[in-house]
Amino acid sequence: LLKCREHELASIYAIIDLRKVCQVIVLYMHTDSMRSALVWIFTLNVCLQILFIPGGDSKPHPRFREKITEEYNPGFISIDCGASNDYLDEETSTFYKTDTDFIETGENFLTSSQFIQTNDPDLGRQLHTLRSFPEGNRNCYTLKPEYKQGEQKSYLIRAMFGYGNYDGKNHAPTFDLYLGVNYWINVNTATNSYIWTEIIHAPTTDTIQVCLVNIDTGTPFISSLELRPLSTSIYQIMSQSYLHLKGRFDVGGPVVNFYKRYKDDIYDRRWYWRDVKDWYKINTTIDVNKSGNDIYKVPAEVLKTAVQSFNRSYDLYYDYEIEWNVLLDKYSRYYVYFHFAEIQQLAPGLRRIINITLNDENILSEPITLEYMKPVTISNKNATQGFVRFSIRATAESDAPPILNAFEVYKLVTDLNSPTDIKDVDAIVNIKRYYGISRIDWQGDPCVPEIFRWSGLDCSYGINPRIISLNLSSSKLGGQIAASVSDLSELQSLDVSDNSLNGFVPESLSQLEYLRIL
Repeated sequence: LLKCREHELASIYAIIDLRKVCQVIVLYMHTDSMRSALVWIFTLNVCLQILFIPGGDSKPHPRFREKITEEYNPGFISIDCGASNDYLDEETSTFYKTDTDFIETGENFLTSSQFIQTNDPDLGRQLHTLRSFPEGNRNCYTLKPEYKQGEQKSYLIRAMFGYGNYDGKNHAPTFDLYLGVNYWINVNTATNSYIWTEIIHAPTTDTIQVCLVNIDTGTPFISSLELRPLSTSIYQIMSQSYLHLKGRFDVGGPVVNFYKRYKDDIYDRRWYWRDVKDWYKINTTIDVNKSGNDIYKVPAEVLKTAVQSFNRSYDLYYDYEIEWNVLLDKYSRYYVYFHFAEIQQLAPGLRRIINITLNDENILSEPITLEYMKPVTISNKNATQGFVRFSIRATAESDAPPILNAFEVYKLVTDLNSPTDIKDVDAIVNIKRYYGISRIDWQGDPCVPEIFRWSGLDCSYGINPRIISLNLSSSKLGGQIAASVSDLSELQSLDVSDNSLNGFVPESLSQLEYLRIL
């Protein structure tokens, strides 16, 4: 057993695949080798338990963690903020990591035991801890999803917040959340509950930053942060935009299953149960979409239930503002994704034919006939403005009432701010790393938003902001002038006075054609 810790655990994982071990058990069931097989299984089980003892003084080998993540959640980034150890969540088979690799600032806290007991047990350990940020106006997580050069990707990004009276003040804060340089949402938390927010985003760089911003109404904190890769063939994401989830509803599901997520949903979307007046539930026990042709990959558990109207003469009507007792921004635009699957086997010759209107406009060029056990997703091609009201109705030729299995509502956010030129970002980050600069405000984008511009920098604000001045005077710097300074190609002023620098001024600085002050 001691050797289990001494070996490279990634090698152990590669040699012994648990699924293959199960096959070995069956093979050896009637042989003298069965005892040896069981010994191997027992030994492996104990080794893995030793590795993941909560609060233990050892952590899984990094390569082993990577193997676990690749096996269970390819492409996932799952951060349990404030946790002291990485772990595998048994409820969702999701491998959660600590904050260590993603942020340098903040403090870890435990939430109150009373808060944990009164909230959703299906969330596992993510509400047990949080990370708080008492210092700095902006604190940023940096995510580096799997990315190949030239490959386009879109991601679901979800943040959760559960105050849980971690500080004993019994007063939940409010603060802002940013996606990189762009405002995401005002996080208005409650004392005894949790909230979460989710977007779909197609980044233009290989890193994604999520920032918590102090607005002088309490200390920002976060409970979990998750990133999930999506197929680029689903959801409509235009350049310089993102989709902000307003609701994702499993309208036919039972109340007992409040929401569904991974592993039922390979994209780990959370599908919440929603009951609407005069919508009548139907269900089937047969698995839907066995062929796997549904590009949206709506979970079978969601598609196996649906709602229908009282009869063919009645529509399925929904008004977001009435259902949620809120007013939507009349200037905002929205997409609605309707998910259908015919789960009732109609008699031969009978058909269910439906049409959909969204904000009084038809979103189908012609009515659609639903086919038995074949999922289909329909959405408006152009974002609708101001409100979300829809009707699903049976056509005159339909032999059955309209149905709906699930739907999603997204707000389209456009006109995003442009980040600092990527070459300048790389250069200033390398300078920060070279000198070990630990200024609290040196995180996130160096120039944008302008109110959070890094101290010591001046920027020009064109299409992509550029760093034009760098003042590192009296910063206790040692060594030589960092070579990366030469990569700030639009630099006009450089001040490194009153430091302990030595050596020659790099010749490459002469290539900076705009440099006037040194």
